[in-house]
Amino acid sequence: MLRNLSSNGALLALANNLSTGTQLDIHIRLPLTGEKWMKYPASVVRTEVGFAAVKFESQRPEFGIPLV
Repeated sequence: MLRNLSSNGALLALANNLSTGTQLDIHIRLPLTGEKWMKYPASVVRTEVGFAAVKFESQRPEFGIPLV
């Protein structure tokens, strides 16, 4: 679950812990009509129990529907 969002990164609440340095894609659904999503490649820069802080690799997202 997204807890905090900025132009450079985000704070995530997680059921499972991640390690610092883990690479992942963050998909954020836009509150618009239809299925509009932003994808940010990111890396974990800080962890606490149940939380991970990630830094976006780019300030420009990719747009599209995430693959499940």
